[in-house]
Amino acid sequence: MDWPVCAQCIERQRRWRGAALATLVGFLVAVVVLFIAAQSAEKNEAVLSLTFFAAFGLLLGAAKLNQRATLFTGATLNADGTAVVVAQAHPEFARQV
Repeated sequence: MDWPVCAQCIERQRRWRGAALATLVGFLVAVVVLFIAAQSAEKNEAVLSLTFFAAFGLLLGAAKLNQRATLFTGATLNADGTAVVVAQAHPEFARQV
């Protein structure tokens, strides 16, 4: 089905996806730093631990941001799956549907 989506909603989704991508890049950087720190001759457990937990947090954050981008319309299926319910629908969207 072709959904009417306003430019504001598309822009909001693009921003959430961009934030998720930036967070994922931060995760990859943290993983590289973790590998470099693990391979160094002088291993600092505090740096390794901090980098590990930061990387883990960034990965969870990227997943959450991507989930937010996916759910930007607030649309859900009703209990029997026969209709889509849009919470706080934009008036123009409600008019077109």
